[in-house]
Amino acid sequence: MKKIIFILGIALAIQFSSCSKNDDQVQSSNLVNEVQFIVKDEEGNNLIPNKYNSETIKLFSEINGEFEEIFDSNLDYPRNFKIAEKDGENILSIWPFINEEEDVSRTLIQWEEGDVDTLETSYIKTDDATILKEVWFNGDLILSNEENDQYIYELSKD
Repeated sequence: MKKIIFILGIALAIQFSSCSKNDDQVQSSNLVNEVQFIVKDEEGNNLIPNKYNSETIKLFSEINGEFEEIFDSNLDYPRNFKIAEKDGENILSIWPFINEEEDVSRTLIQWEEGDVDTLETSYIKTDDATILKEVWFNGDLILSNEENDQYIYELSKD
Protein backbone atom coordinates (compact mmCIF):
# COMPACT_ATOMS: atom_id res chain seq x y z
CA MET A 1 0.00 0.00 0.00
CA LYS A 2 2.84 2.38 0.89
CA LYS A 3 4.49 1.56 -2.45
CA ILE A 4 1.32 2.52 -4.35
CA ILE A 5 1.00 5.84 -2.51
CA PHE A 6 4.72 6.52 -3.06
CA ILE A 7 4.47 5.79 -6.81
CA LEU A 8 1.30 7.87 -7.08
CA GLY A 9 3.03 10.75 -5.28
CA ILE A 10 6.00 10.61 -7.66
CA ALA A 11 3.70 10.48 -10.70
CA LEU A 12 1.81 13.56 -9.48
CA ALA A 13 5.06 15.41 -8.74
CA ILE A 14 6.32 14.69 -12.26
CA GLN A 15 3.00 15.77 -13.76
CA PHE A 16 2.92 19.10 -11.90
CA SER A 17 6.62 19.86 -12.40
CA SER A 18 6.25 19.51 -16.18
CA CYS A 19 3.63 22.27 -16.27
CA SER A 20 4.90 25.80 -16.72
CA LYS A 21 3.33 29.17 -17.34
CA ASN A 22 4.74 31.52 -19.95
CA ASP A 23 3.23 35.01 -19.80
CA ASP A 24 4.75 35.88 -23.19
CA GLN A 25 2.63 33.32 -25.03
CA VAL A 26 -0.44 34.49 -26.88
CA GLN A 27 -3.60 33.32 -25.16
CA SER A 28 -6.51 33.32 -27.57
CA SER A 29 -9.41 31.14 -28.49
CA ASN A 30 -9.79 32.79 -31.89
CA LEU A 31 -6.61 32.32 -33.91
CA VAL A 32 -7.35 33.88 -37.29
CA ASN A 33 -4.85 33.68 -40.15
CA GLU A 34 -7.09 34.69 -43.00
CA VAL A 35 -8.17 38.03 -44.40
CA GLN A 36 -11.69 38.36 -45.77
CA PHE A 37 -12.81 40.90 -48.36
CA ILE A 38 -16.21 42.09 -49.45
CA VAL A 39 -15.56 43.75 -52.81
CA LYS A 40 -18.14 46.22 -54.11
CA ASP A 41 -18.38 48.73 -56.93
CA GLU A 42 -19.40 52.39 -56.54
CA GLU A 43 -23.10 51.44 -56.63
CA GLY A 44 -22.67 48.94 -53.81
CA ASN A 45 -22.92 45.81 -55.98
CA ASN A 46 -20.84 42.88 -54.78
CA LEU A 47 -18.22 42.08 -57.43
CA ILE A 48 -17.55 38.57 -56.16
CA PRO A 49 -17.99 36.23 -57.99
CA ASN A 50 -19.59 38.20 -60.87
CA LYS A 51 -16.49 40.21 -61.87
CA TYR A 52 -13.76 38.69 -59.71
CA ASN A 53 -13.84 34.92 -59.33
CA SER A 54 -11.68 31.83 -59.04
CA GLU A 55 -10.84 32.08 -62.74
CA THR A 56 -9.61 35.70 -62.63
CA ILE A 57 -8.03 36.00 -59.15
CA LYS A 58 -4.41 34.98 -58.61
CA LEU A 59 -2.16 35.46 -55.59
CA PHE A 60 1.60 36.01 -55.69
CA SER A 61 3.89 35.74 -52.64
CA GLU A 62 7.19 37.52 -52.19
CA ILE A 63 9.92 34.93 -51.69
CA ASN A 64 13.55 36.05 -51.65
CA GLY A 65 12.64 39.36 -53.26
CA GLU A 66 10.71 37.76 -56.15
CA PHE A 67 6.95 37.31 -56.50
CA GLU A 68 5.83 33.77 -57.25
CA GLU A 69 2.31 32.66 -58.10
CA ILE A 70 0.73 30.63 -55.32
CA PHE A 71 -0.48 27.20 -56.35
CA ASP A 72 -0.30 23.95 -54.38
CA SER A 73 -2.43 21.16 -55.80
CA ASN A 74 -2.25 19.28 -52.46
CA LEU A 75 -4.36 21.93 -50.68
CA ASP A 76 -8.16 22.14 -50.53
CA TYR A 77 -7.77 25.70 -51.86
CA PRO A 78 -4.63 25.43 -54.03
CA ARG A 79 -4.45 29.17 -54.73
CA ASN A 80 -4.73 30.10 -51.00
CA PHE A 81 -8.16 31.69 -51.33
CA LYS A 82 -11.81 30.73 -51.40
CA ILE A 83 -15.03 32.44 -52.34
CA ALA A 84 -18.00 31.77 -50.08
CA GLU A 85 -21.24 33.32 -48.92
CA LYS A 86 -21.39 34.69 -45.39
CA ASP A 87 -24.36 36.58 -43.94
CA GLY A 88 -25.80 37.11 -47.42
CA GLU A 89 -22.55 38.54 -48.85
CA ASN A 90 -20.09 36.89 -51.21
CA ILE A 91 -16.70 37.04 -49.53
CA LEU A 92 -13.17 36.40 -50.70
CA SER A 93 -11.08 34.72 -47.98
CA ILE A 94 -7.31 34.87 -48.46
CA TRP A 95 -4.64 33.00 -46.53
CA PRO A 96 -1.60 35.21 -47.04
CA PHE A 97 1.83 33.67 -47.40
CA ILE A 98 3.79 33.70 -44.12
CA ASN A 99 7.41 34.57 -44.80
CA GLU A 100 9.35 33.24 -41.81
CA GLU A 101 12.43 35.26 -42.84
CA GLU A 102 10.74 38.69 -42.73
CA ASP A 103 8.71 40.69 -40.19
CA VAL A 104 6.18 41.64 -42.89
CA SER A 105 4.98 39.28 -45.61
CA ARG A 106 3.86 40.60 -49.00
CA THR A 107 1.18 39.09 -51.19
CA LEU A 108 0.00 40.51 -54.50
CA ILE A 109 -3.69 40.10 -55.33
CA GLN A 110 -4.25 40.03 -59.07
CA TRP A 111 -8.00 40.55 -59.38
CA GLU A 112 -7.78 40.23 -63.15
CA GLU A 113 -5.13 40.94 -65.77
CA GLY A 114 -3.77 44.46 -65.14
CA ASP A 115 -5.56 44.99 -61.78
CA VAL A 116 -3.15 44.24 -58.91
CA ASP A 117 -3.15 45.31 -55.24
CA THR A 118 -0.60 44.69 -52.48
CA LEU A 119 -1.47 42.96 -49.22
CA GLU A 120 1.11 43.16 -46.42
CA THR A 121 0.74 41.18 -43.21
CA SER A 122 2.60 40.99 -39.92
CA TYR A 123 2.37 38.16 -37.42
CA ILE A 124 2.82 37.33 -33.76
CA LYS A 125 5.10 34.30 -33.69
CA THR A 126 5.36 31.98 -30.70
CA ASP A 127 6.66 28.45 -30.27
CA ASP A 128 3.10 27.17 -30.61
CA ALA A 129 1.45 29.44 -33.19
CA THR A 130 1.76 32.10 -35.85
CA ILE A 131 -1.10 34.59 -35.56
CA LEU A 132 -2.10 37.35 -37.94
CA LYS A 133 -1.44 40.72 -36.27
CA GLU A 134 -1.87 43.53 -38.82
CA VAL A 135 -2.93 43.88 -42.45
CA TRP A 136 -2.07 46.67 -44.87
CA PHE A 137 -3.79 47.11 -48.24
CA ASN A 138 -1.74 49.17 -50.73
CA GLY A 139 0.21 50.63 -47.81
CA ASP A 140 -2.80 51.57 -45.64
CA LEU A 141 -3.36 49.75 -42.34
CA ILE A 142 -6.83 48.24 -42.70
CA LEU A 143 -7.02 45.62 -39.94
CA SER A 144 -5.35 45.00 -36.60
CA ASN A 145 -5.85 42.27 -34.01
CA GLU A 146 -6.02 45.01 -31.36
CA GLU A 147 -9.03 46.67 -33.03
CA ASN A 148 -10.75 43.89 -34.98
CA ASP A 149 -12.03 40.56 -33.73
CA GLN A 150 -12.54 39.41 -37.33
CA TYR A 151 -10.34 40.19 -40.28
CA ILE A 152 -13.01 41.30 -42.75
CA TYR A 153 -12.67 44.42 -44.86
CA GLU A 154 -15.08 46.02 -47.31
CA LEU A 155 -13.22 47.17 -50.39
CA SER A 156 -14.47 49.48 -53.14
CA LYS A 157 -13.20 48.71 -56.66
CA ASP A 158 -14.09 50.45 -59.93
